[in-house]
Amino acid sequence: MNTMFRERVGVVILEGGQPTDLVEHQMVSVRRGMTLDAIAKLRHIPEIDVIYLSTNYPELAAAATELGAVVVPEEPPFHFGRCLQYVINQGNLDGIIYMGGASCPFLTADEFRQIARDLRRYKNVVYTNNPQSADIVAFTPAKAINMIDLPDNDNVLPTRLRQGAGLERVFLPHSVGVHFDIDTPSDVLVMSLSPRVEQYTRQAIAALNWDNSRLRQAMNHLALPESNIFLAGRVNPWTMQHIGMYYRSRLRVISEERGMRATGRAERGEVHSLLAFMMEQLSPQGLIDYISSIADAAPSTRLFPSSWVATLWWPAACGLWSTPYASPTDRCNYRPPTTAMQLSPITPGSDRRCRNYGGTESLKVKWLGCKGVTNGGKLPCLFPPCCSRGIDYI
Repeated sequence: MNTMFRERVGVVILEGGQPTDLVEHQMVSVRRGMTLDAIAKLRHIPEIDVIYLSTNYPELAAAATELGAVVVPEEPPFHFGRCLQYVINQGNLDGIIYMGGASCPFLTADEFRQIARDLRRYKNVVYTNNPQSADIVAFTPAKAINMIDLPDNDNVLPTRLRQGAGLERVFLPHSVGVHFDIDTPSDVLVMSLSPRVEQYTRQAIAALNWDNSRLRQAMNHLALPESNIFLAGRVNPWTMQHIGMYYRSRLRVISEERGMRATGRAERGEVHSLLAFMMEQLSPQGLIDYISSIADAAPSTRLFPSSWVATLWWPAACGLWSTPYASPTDRCNYRPPTTAMQLSPITPGSDRRCRNYGGTESLKVKWLGCKGVTNGGKLPCLFPPCCSRGIDYI
C-alpha cells in the first residue's frame, strides 16, 4: 500500500533573555503574551506539523506546553545559530519557519498557512520579511542550517543561507503582519491601539496600564487632510508607500540605515545617522525648532540618535529603546548632550505642533527630561514607564 510522503514543516520560536529592570520585565511580559498567542494560532494550522519553543523562562515554557508546543530548554550560554541548528536537527525538519517571540504578532493564520505550503511546493529557497534585519525566516531544506557559518543573531540568517547554502531569497508579500514587530515600549503602545491584538497579549498590555492617549492624538492627526508628518528612524520603504496610499497627509522622511548588523557595518564602526548630523549642525534645540516649523506630528520609535558618539554603534537589547546608536559601553547609561530641551507652549499665533508619540495639544517637543513630570510639573511625562530606567530622555 502506497502512502503519500508529507514533508515535515515546523515552526521554531526562540524567546528568552535576562531582564534586569522594571521596563525590561514589562516588555518581557508582553513578549510572553505574544509568544503564547502565536502558539495558540499556529496549533490550529494543519499545514504546520510541530511548534518548537526554546526559552529560558519557566513560566512561558509551562504555558506553551499546555498549548501544545514542544519546549526545548535553552542551554547557556545562548547562541542563536547553534540553538536553531539543534532544534532543526533534533526535530528532523524538512522545512522551517523561524520567528522570535515578539515577531509578526499580526501575521494571520492564512499567511502562515501559505508560507508552510510554499515550503513544500518550492525547494532551495529562503523566505524573509527583511533581508537586512529579519524578523521571520522560512527556508527549505531545513538542513541548510548545517551548511552555513552559524550566525549569533537572526538578522543575518537570510543572508547566510543565501550566500553559504545557495538558497534563493524570496520576499514575503507585504502586509502589516509581515512588517510589524515589537522592539520598544512605543511599539507596545502602538500595538495597544489595534483591535487585532489577541488574548494573551491584550491581557499583558492591560496589566501594564500604560497611557496611550497621546499616541491616539497623533493617530487622529494622521487622518487630517493635508497634515504635515515628519517621520524619522529606520523607516521601511513599504511603510512610506502604505502611508502615501491610504493617508492624506504629506510626508517628510529621514530614513536611517537599516541592516547595520547584517551587513557588518555596525561591527566595523561604519554606521552614520543623518538625524545625528543635523543635530550636530543645528544643535538639539535648533533641530527640534526646525522640525516644529515644518511638521504637525513627528511619530518615531527612536527619534533622537546619540550624535555625540564619534563612531555610532548598534546597542544590545537593554538600550534598544533608549537609543539605536549609542556605543556598547554607554548603552545602559545613556544621557542626552543637553537638558535644555523641555516641553514648552508653542509660540503664540502659530498653529504648528510637533508631537513625539502623540505629544500634547498646543505643545511642541523641545526635549523631555523624563522625571515623571515636565514643564515645571504641569505636564505628564510622555512615557512614564521609562522613568524606572533612569533614562533622561525619550
